[in-house]
Amino acid sequence: MSKPITILFGTRPEAIKLAPIILELKKQNIPYRVIHTGQHLELAEQILSAFDITPDHRLKLMTEAQQPLDLLQKLLSTLPDLIAPDHTGLLIVQGDTTSALAGALTAHHQKVKVAHLEAGLRSYDRMQPFPEESNRTLISHLADLHFAPTAGARHNLLAENIDPDTIHVTGNSVVDALHFILDQAFVTPGEIRQKYDAGEGKLILLTTHRRENFGKPLEEIFGAIRDIAEEHPEYTILLPSHPNPNVQQAVKALRQIPNIHVIDPLTYEEFVPLMAAADLILTDSGGIQEEAPALGTPVFVLRNKTERPELLDSGAGKLIGTNKARIIEEVTSHFRRHQANERLEVFGDGHTAERVVRVLKAEVLGIKITQP
Repeated sequence: MSKPITILFGTRPEAIKLAPIILELKKQNIPYRVIHTGQHLELAEQILSAFDITPDHRLKLMTEAQQPLDLLQKLLSTLPDLIAPDHTGLLIVQGDTTSALAGALTAHHQKVKVAHLEAGLRSYDRMQPFPEESNRTLISHLADLHFAPTAGARHNLLAENIDPDTIHVTGNSVVDALHFILDQAFVTPGEIRQKYDAGEGKLILLTTHRRENFGKPLEEIFGAIRDIAEEHPEYTILLPSHPNPNVQQAVKALRQIPNIHVIDPLTYEEFVPLMAAADLILTDSGGIQEEAPALGTPVFVLRNKTERPELLDSGAGKLIGTNKARIIEEVTSHFRRHQANERLEVFGDGHTAERVVRVLKAEVLGIKITQP
């Protein structure tokens, strides 16, 4: 094959979920190119280092306080030279970022086929999450191949009249990435608990960064955490502080509370064992909703809607919103109950990359496959 598969990403979550695909392409000696748009420049570079991946192109388009529309404009003027039919066999994008939308739109106009990893997620509210819900819906109607993580995601695509022959249920590659990191982890969950003096008490991990939670919702979240920490000094709360200025400003009020540890952003190798060590995760992240069940850690989602209903159906997580009183009640009542945590294959079994590459070989190399 003269035209390599091109993989495009910009953020840390994209890099995490595309890394197993890249490693599988490499393992099977399938030509590929990697474009890093630099949307999360340093954070994504950490992932590339962990998986020993070197991009062929690194774009440096981000500026301070840049809005998604600004980045989209820059990408649409830059990517056509990198995604052209004479040197691109197929483009893979992941999820719902500005980089993914720009890549899919560029490829479509260049008449290059698009494969969408993690296709079919829907909250059915264009403002939650914003602008991700609109981004992923648009990508679905530009893509030629759809790698849906679950049967529910496939159902969503079918409801939008996506050709069923183009949809493949593969699981979510984030579980592949988790297995990879856990196999080479240099610190155990027990050592993490010891590091933060969690002992026999409860260890809570908090992450928040979503744009729709900036302002009043973030104040409610941090207000709840402050009250929980003061009421329960036996709890240890860890907050890796997201670099976004909105989060940095809001988190200042928590720094003086002894059992709240506001820590610097962690590498993925550090963060995965931390999730495994926690007794409860509070987050507005999408990826963590997928990762926590695979690690056996309960997760409460700090949003009003989720595009991952499988989490709620499995009982591995709960949607609790951003209201201060409800967060306090949900956390305290959770720890009143005594229940064993168990690892669940809600979003994948660790073999997603193999399934995805199997389909890519059929699409790009013309190798006939049968459904697994």
